[in-house]
Amino acid sequence: MARNAYKQALEQAEQTQPIDKKIISKIQREAAVYRRQQLKRVQTLLIQKQWAEAQTLLIQLTESQPHHKQFDRVHKQLTRLRNEEALQIASEQCLAEVALLKIKIQQSQYDKRNDTSTFSWWNQDDWQREKQKLTEQLMELSTQAIAYEKYDLAKKTFEQALTLDSEIKNQNISRSIYQGLKQNNAATIAQRQNRLVSQLATAIEDENFEQIIKIKAILSNPPFKGSKVSRLLKSANRLLTENALELDQQGDSVYRQGNIQTAIELWQQAKILAPDLSGLQDKLSRAQKVQNKLNALRQSQQSSPE
Repeated sequence: MARNAYKQALEQAEQTQPIDKKIISKIQREAAVYRRQQLKRVQTLLIQKQWAEAQTLLIQLTESQPHHKQFDRVHKQLTRLRNEEALQIASEQCLAEVALLKIKIQQSQYDKRNDTSTFSWWNQDDWQREKQKLTEQLMELSTQAIAYEKYDLAKKTFEQALTLDSEIKNQNISRSIYQGLKQNNAATIAQRQNRLVSQLATAIEDENFEQIIKIKAILSNPPFKGSKVSRLLKSANRLLTENALELDQQGDSVYRQGNIQTAIELWQQAKILAPDLSGLQDKLSRAQKVQNKLNALRQSQQSSPE
């Protein structure tokens, strides 16, 4: 076990007679701790895209540790991530070749229009063969991208193939790309909705009115929907209305005491929380008119000669 060869240690312990279950249990516990530590290292290497190091460490683990289903899952993850990067690079290379081919064709056409005596090494058949080759590559890359659920990449390569050959008819690829992008969009919307719902619930609990108003404005509009969203929005509106009513009543109180400016400020705060609160705008309008008259009166008194 000193060399972390838990697989060998376990086999030896199981072959020893009589079997010592305590020793076996100890080996299994230490093996589990070591496996988790090393798999964390593998995940770090995967994030860093260090495929060779990750594979070497994974092979060492499978050879020295008792078999565990996590090894198979991580191996599949490694294979997928490595292939996805290779696909991305191959696609970008092919797209660059398409762009270069289009520039060459433009240059050839320019040279022909600019100087009829200019000799072109490329004729129409050459261009057509190159376009056909790149079209086939793009279609293959698009198909691979769909297999890896990289629908944005599939769309990009497929659309470029269409620019080279507008007569391409492949409804299966088009349908797969459309459905995949639709599913991706739906998943993205669902994830964002869950985040907003969680943030709104926290804001309601903390009575963070600024955050409540901000998130409510987003969740109140499509594409967000569902019973959970509706319940939270009702809770948010109820809390905002309750606090707006308190501010409204405080405004009424200070207004009666003659403190017009404070009343205006309280009613303005209430309006931010509940813009449609009944009678609030009328109070604000009247108070602002009164305050304007008072300000004008004070100004005239200050400017008049003694």
